[in-house]
Amino acid sequence: MARVYQKGRRDCFEPAMEAADTYTSYRSSLPSPGPMCQSPDPAYQSPDRKGGVHCWPAMGSPAKLLATGSPAKRTAFDSFSRLHVRHFAPALRALLVAATLLLTGTPAPAEEPPARGLLREIAANGSRFEEEFQKYTYRQRFFFSELSEKGGTAGIYREVRDILFTPGGERTEELVKRPVNTLKRMRLTEEDFRDIREVQPFVLTKDNSWNYQFTYKGRETLGETSCYVYRMKPKQVLDGQRMLDGLIWISVEGHQLVRVMGKPLPQIYRDGTENLFPNFTTVYAPVDGQFWFPVKTVADDVLTFSSGVRPVKYTIDYENYKRFSVESTITFDKEAP
Repeated sequence: MARVYQKGRRDCFEPAMEAADTYTSYRSSLPSPGPMCQSPDPAYQSPDRKGGVHCWPAMGSPAKLLATGSPAKRTAFDSFSRLHVRHFAPALRALLVAATLLLTGTPAPAEEPPARGLLREIAANGSRFEEEFQKYTYRQRFFFSELSEKGGTAGIYREVRDILFTPGGERTEELVKRPVNTLKRMRLTEEDFRDIREVQPFVLTKDNSWNYQFTYKGRETLGETSCYVYRMKPKQVLDGQRMLDGLIWISVEGHQLVRVMGKPLPQIYRDGTENLFPNFTTVYAPVDGQFWFPVKTVADDVLTFSSGVRPVKYTIDYENYKRFSVESTITFDKEAP
């Protein structure tokens, strides 16, 4: 399950072609794109069986994926090399080296990876954040849309919840008002609402980091924040677990989670039913002067069921963070009718 793009040759191959003008002749010899396809991995593209189609994941817009110097762009080049030019790899490697020497006079220096033990430090910082996060109240707005084949809205689900504390200090959730549900061809499941609580506001901690495999992808600047970027995927998914498969951005300064892109796992096929989950992006921002909190989650994806494709969109907004104490009185603004 991945977001479906049908890209032209230039859009799909641009990350690989920028290295040298000599790629132009090779690009022009490629077959024209065929029908749309699906990518099974949020970090890579894959070819259609009929050839010529290259799909990109729902990890931001294509412009973001092709941003200069971004890890996603380097990932695209890696995938392109593996999937499409394995027969031409020796020649292309020579061309890349020649182009680099021609332009700079020296080989391009390899980027130094982060110090060993950084992930353990990031997970320890995430555990401290998770403990602090449990002391906050906030309002959560969830808006889900199923789309028609023409891109119009076919149905919606909308709810607003307050995450707060009982007088006894127990954290709980409370619907602000009755949800609006006009969905026609889809329904939200228990796993969808569990993902809203556990996966979309993802936190890498000492308790969950052991079950992920990490690959360092490089550095990227988001706004004014320099970040380490890691590809992460579950080592295994046990029954009943909800996991993340995707990319995370960690600030170089402070080691805060800045962005998450990926998809929840597992996708569920059971007893003739299909319970599929879209790719999403969550962004974080500083709230208390020490930690970065989730502030928005967005998804824009196409779910491929056996009965057909279902385009979906949703947003989750996290608002009005307030730290709770025994003496606190927490109030939220009333929702308009």
